[in-house]
Amino acid sequence: MPFEPTYGTTHNEGCDLKFWHQGSGPLLMLVPGGGGIGRQYNRLFEYLADSYHVCTLDRRQNGGSTVEQGKYTFLNPAQQARDVIAVMKALGCEKMHYYGNSGGGIIGLTLAVNYPQYLSHIISHEAPTISLLPDAVDLTEWTYGTLALYKEKGSAAAWNSFAGMLTGYEDLAPGEDPSSEDKSNFWQWEYIVFNTWCPDLRRIRTNNVSIAVAVGKDSKDAWYARTVKEHKDIIQCPYYVFPGPHTGFWYYPKDFAQSLKTVFNDLETGKAKNNAH
Repeated sequence: MPFEPTYGTTHNEGCDLKFWHQGSGPLLMLVPGGGGIGRQYNRLFEYLADSYHVCTLDRRQNGGSTVEQGKYTFLNPAQQARDVIAVMKALGCEKMHYYGNSGGGIIGLTLAVNYPQYLSHIISHEAPTISLLPDAVDLTEWTYGTLALYKEKGSAAAWNSFAGMLTGYEDLAPGEDPSSEDKSNFWQWEYIVFNTWCPDLRRIRTNNVSIAVAVGKDSKDAWYARTVKEHKDIIQCPYYVFPGPHTGFWYYPKDFAQSLKTVFNDLETGKAKNNAH
């Protein structure tokens, strides 16, 4: 199905949220992580819109989702979860399928903890909850060091430090590039929260949320890949391997979309419990 979405805007808690959607069937929200721009998911639409009412958005303070000048604040995962709920309700829906990558996975986990009533099924893909890892102290030191580098030398220098910790991109061209404003927003207002926030994952189990976690095939032993096993063990949920690196949806959209369909179908039919490992 060609990419031909309908665009919309809804206001929530001081922000005009830009979103776009296409297709029919259960609502599937695709929520971006760092950089906050929904267009990184546009390549998935043509492979998903035949089965789902697919929607993505620019997250608060990113892309077309604007707040008043001078009103920028640190990312609040609970507020951003409510932003997703606001878009869902603007589309006339009361429940959603949810997929979130990286920081979008953090927001999804927060939804599952605090607002489970709005979720039909959820896939969290490589949410970077470093506090759960054995080397959390070293990773926290690196996180704050990268933030200090941003403040001293700017986005490019900070990104070089950050990119040095990514895996699976050695032979791939650059993906969707956020604007300079979105990059600055990420480093100044989002990075430290995404790398240090972890909701109480035990509550996801007690909330009886239908959830699976996923890791990128090429992510290997990157910290954001190692966190996924921790999520699986704490939540006691199914664990899947998706195509490509951390942002495999950009490089392998057809295969990635099929993986999403498979996992959501497994969750819907109850087969997912047989795929945990």
